[in-house]
Amino acid sequence: VCPPSKLDPTLITRSGKMPNATLTIDHVFGFRAECPTNNLYTTADGCLMFAVAAVIVVHDTESSDQRIFAEHEDDVSSITVSHIGRTACSGQVGQKPYILLWNVETLECYHKIGLGFFEQCVFCCAFSGDDSFIVGVSGTDSQYIGVWDTESGELLAEQQAPNGPKTAIRQIVCAPMTGSSMDNDYDTQEFVSVGNSSSAHFYRFCRSAVAAQRSVAQGGSSGARARRGAATERVPLDRRLGRTGQDNMLNLSVAYINNHAASHRDASVALREDRNKMLVVTGGSNGNLYLWRDAVCLSTLSVDPGVQIHCLTYKAGTLWAGMSSGTIKKFDGATLHFAKTLCIDPDQRTAEVMKDQALEQQVRFDAAARGGGDKHGKQVAATGLLSCLEEAFDLRWGGGGTGNQRPNQSRGASRGGGRESARSVSAVAGAPSRRAKNRITTHPRYGVRHMAVMGNHEQSLQIFLGTVKGQILSTTPSESDGRVFNEVLKCHTGSVNAVCAHAAMGDVYVTLGGEGDKKLIVWSAERKRAVKAVSLPGVGTCVTWGPSTVNALAVGFDDGSLRVYASTTFEEAAFRRDCQEQISCVKYSPDGKMLAAGNNSNNIDLYSVDRGYRPHKRLVGHTSYIKALDWSLDSAVIQSNCAACELLYWDADKGKQVQSDPAIEADGQWDTWTCSLGFPVMGIWQKNQDSTDINSVCRSYGERLVITADDEGFVRLMNSPALVNQPPCLSYRAHGSHITGVCFLIGDRYVVSTGGIDHAVIQWRVHRNEKFFKNVGRDVQENYKARAETNRRMARTRSYSSGSFD
Repeated sequence: VCPPSKLDPTLITRSGKMPNATLTIDHVFGFRAECPTNNLYTTADGCLMFAVAAVIVVHDTESSDQRIFAEHEDDVSSITVSHIGRTACSGQVGQKPYILLWNVETLECYHKIGLGFFEQCVFCCAFSGDDSFIVGVSGTDSQYIGVWDTESGELLAEQQAPNGPKTAIRQIVCAPMTGSSMDNDYDTQEFVSVGNSSSAHFYRFCRSAVAAQRSVAQGGSSGARARRGAATERVPLDRRLGRTGQDNMLNLSVAYINNHAASHRDASVALREDRNKMLVVTGGSNGNLYLWRDAVCLSTLSVDPGVQIHCLTYKAGTLWAGMSSGTIKKFDGATLHFAKTLCIDPDQRTAEVMKDQALEQQVRFDAAARGGGDKHGKQVAATGLLSCLEEAFDLRWGGGGTGNQRPNQSRGASRGGGRESARSVSAVAGAPSRRAKNRITTHPRYGVRHMAVMGNHEQSLQIFLGTVKGQILSTTPSESDGRVFNEVLKCHTGSVNAVCAHAAMGDVYVTLGGEGDKKLIVWSAERKRAVKAVSLPGVGTCVTWGPSTVNALAVGFDDGSLRVYASTTFEEAAFRRDCQEQISCVKYSPDGKMLAAGNNSNNIDLYSVDRGYRPHKRLVGHTSYIKALDWSLDSAVIQSNCAACELLYWDADKGKQVQSDPAIEADGQWDTWTCSLGFPVMGIWQKNQDSTDINSVCRSYGERLVITADDEGFVRLMNSPALVNQPPCLSYRAHGSHITGVCFLIGDRYVVSTGGIDHAVIQWRVHRNEKFFKNVGRDVQENYKARAETNRRMARTRSYSSGSFD
């Protein structure tokens, strides 16, 4: 590279100093939908909490403001919120994963828990009923369950979970404290886990056992082993196995429910018995609900055969089930009677109404034939099951009876303990065939994966849903009968391949979704929301806004095609496909006369905008695929770099490479700088980084800062030009995986970064040092006005011939 002929020495000194600006996360657009555990919770102050990439977002649904917890060092793998809703814990992936305990309102971190206990990731975590303990599950094949004290962060108990991928834990839920539980400080804490099997595991943890263990440890030898598994080190958990008797299904979700049938009794008696009346409901991959008590499967409720029940939430005496078919089923919490269905997709609501009518007319429980074993694995007689059910719930048995009438004894188990043959009635009129029952039904857009319910009374409940496509929707069942679903947060549902700032508006930018999404979304940084979303015909790989003289944006695709859309209507204005390889970068010339498209065929194709994007020239000379390109201010020269670390210069009019021209290489004035090679960015590389580590570079419009994004998930801010080796920089990590793009917005008030695997778009606020940046806003505006005037002048005087790439 060549230094400028009139290099200011103070720039070298300044390059070795920390930048006089900082970044903070302003807003996050993204939602991790593929997480097997629940990723959607409500807080005490009425906000939504969810994880995306390496941050946890606390989102105000009314103002759209966000509080961002960004203390994790890698992707967040699991989150949960306390029953009170003011404290949260979150686990992460990595070589040394751990759990952070923190305050939802102040974002203050209390404890780092489980460092050295977890391996690979924290698969799931949960608060105990009184919020005094945290239960966490390690993400290895030989999963371990640990219990920690929330005040001290001390590991109190541990237990190895059943081995093997078929028994891996997916969700864990602790029994809530009700009534006098808080006052009496119950000694036993209970929780349930479900996973990749038809069984459920019930655990108990005793406080008194911990106290006894501590007294023994204090009076005995102090040489306890440090590693887990020592016989005298931790208190083991009491585990019981619950079986459904059905091996061809998985328990995907679990919830505790409370029996309200004792409300007519004496209040003190009812409170004392509340703990014994907590029952467990699990949701299966076969569309069934399973009712449990003391590790015994009491009953089976067929909800929707072939539809997965991904989430269960019990709130205000109502049980809500989120289905993969894009519906939410409502059940009475005291009787488990079906109430109604909320359907997200308007086109399916007629069919769901017909199903509801059938559900209301038929028997829901299969108590005898589907009854599981007791805690010893033995079968329970039908009459015993019915007794348990009647004791726990005010059940209404169908089949010729009403109210609490017991079914005909001839249809139950024989008195001699023979084969149980109680009648099982299908959930829908006209029972489907066995093949139809085994077929999994998932709505391609509205399948429910996550759910949170806000409110304490049925009339004020608000339901929030996370769909398979990464949307967060909300509905109020008491209003419009749950038929109106509002989008709380718009986001991409696949990798985000590119980002580009608007050429004139300082708060507008566009992002491009890749495989699994195929959307182009226009965002407003000031309004903190998406203003336009357009579905694309393929996988977009790069995007650019045209200057004001063009009023269009161009998108490159992985099949080598190039499409141009009007920036107001987003209708397709032009289409070209002149290569068979992926388009890797596109950019309009400042005067709006030309469009350059670099591709994986190692070439750059130039198109004449005024002539309907007809081919102008093909620039041939790189030995690897094109990574980035920039135009000169006068739209006459292009600089480009490829994966082979080549920085080449081109005459745009002649289509020829420019060699050894100091006026261009040393003193060229560039409209943007996104190339990772060149004199102004020769110091951006950090220790142990090579040419493949930095994925995106962007110089600020005021030319005082430069920002980079790399494979490690770091956004790094440094002074521009970056001339010294490994210059001081500010490193920010919010993306857990590699970052695909980063850019400044016009005015240098915002920075936007996009993630690959994490599907996140993160908007950063730039905070400037007032002394150093006293006139930066004016400088940027004057600089941009000067560039715009040059572009307009060049557009009037410059013309290009049209030709062919052949």
